[in-house]
Amino acid sequence: MSTSDQERSAREALAIARWTEAGQAPSREVSAEVERPGPHGRELDESNQETGVGNSYGGDGGGLPGLGPLSDFGSWESVAATVLRKTEDSAGFDPSSTSFDRCQWVAFEDQFQTMPFLTDITSQSRDTSISSLSLLPAVSTVTQLVGGLVAPDTLADIINSIKKIGQLTVQNEGLQEKDTNMQLGVLTVVDGDLRLGLLRTTVRMEYRTGKGYQQLNQQITVSSLIGSLDFGMCVRNAEALLAWDGQDVNGWVNGTSSSAYPPNTSPAWGSTVTLVSAVWSNGRVTVAGWAPPGWVLKTTNDTTQGWFDIEGGRVHAGTDGWFTLETGRLINGQAAVMAFPTGDNTAPPSPESNLITPRPTITSAVWFDGHVTVAGWASPGWVLKTTNDPAQGWFDIEGGRVHAGTDGWFTLETERLINGQAAVMAFPTGDNTAPRSPQSNHVMPA
Repeated sequence: MSTSDQERSAREALAIARWTEAGQAPSREVSAEVERPGPHGRELDESNQETGVGNSYGGDGGGLPGLGPLSDFGSWESVAATVLRKTEDSAGFDPSSTSFDRCQWVAFEDQFQTMPFLTDITSQSRDTSISSLSLLPAVSTVTQLVGGLVAPDTLADIINSIKKIGQLTVQNEGLQEKDTNMQLGVLTVVDGDLRLGLLRTTVRMEYRTGKGYQQLNQQITVSSLIGSLDFGMCVRNAEALLAWDGQDVNGWVNGTSSSAYPPNTSPAWGSTVTLVSAVWSNGRVTVAGWAPPGWVLKTTNDTTQGWFDIEGGRVHAGTDGWFTLETGRLINGQAAVMAFPTGDNTAPPSPESNLITPRPTITSAVWFDGHVTVAGWASPGWVLKTTNDPAQGWFDIEGGRVHAGTDGWFTLETERLINGQAAVMAFPTGDNTAPRSPQSNHVMPA
């Protein structure tokens, strides 16, 4: 090991040691935060407080690097779940408890944002207003904060988890008025990144005879922290990670106070439509997501021209709200859906769904004369790119720029593979800063 490597190893070991000890001996900043007034500017009375925690996991199916000395974990998701468990333990925070402890609440957030294994942390917050009749603004605010940073299926699970925390709050009786401190953990795979996130807000509730708990008319602040797991840091410090109490991603998801509750079904959540996935295949896009049960799904190329039944016939959301459909209609290259209570477009519809750029699909990858011939489907006219390492960027095909045809079909020849597997990404132009598709499926060349 070189002198520079030894120095880096020492710095990292010290940073990890200081971080694990910080929760046991809070910093002055954390102590000052504990002394601040409680939610809504009132003096904090912990007897009127509760905690509701949920965790959400998902991903776009993109590949992650090899685990190397961390192979005993079985997956990078388990590595991340173990780091998150250490974050809880070092802060003394119990995600399975509804009891509120201000010191632990503040310490956990501090431990999360100072985590030495997390890079490129994005911190945001937004204010919105909610009432007992309208919770949709809270869902919209969360979507605005993290919709572009997580995989579509993770966003859908986040919204589902919010509703599960809502149900926990409704059923956790005993106080006339209370503040519910809501926390949602996020673990998602996006474009070769493993992202860890933390969403928080506090909602004031009042118990009303015959109606149960209801949200008071109020303004809430939703905050988010999201960063990427530093794979190199984890590998270099494998010995420390392997010595911690391990946790797989299922244990992380199911170890919260809200995990056993069903989603709350109050009409106040509104008639939202959430797309979970959109995938190219055979010249069409297969779209899946959630909508009000029984409602009719419609798509369009241009919102000013109206919304139309699916080309192959009318599609309804199932009794549980799940739907799948195939369409050739996109709005500026992105899938979008609107739901109607009947087939009549004059009935009040849902808001327009979130937009999803469809994922390209590789149908074949074959070795020939030292390169791989890749064929599949992508957005018509979009530029296809490949890479050996998503962290280093995506590049035009070695022999020249390749576009998907007018029907979406493409073929290309490349020597670039991700961990031995073919993968592509599609861009509307050759500019990598433009909105891009998710990574395609990964295929081992034949």
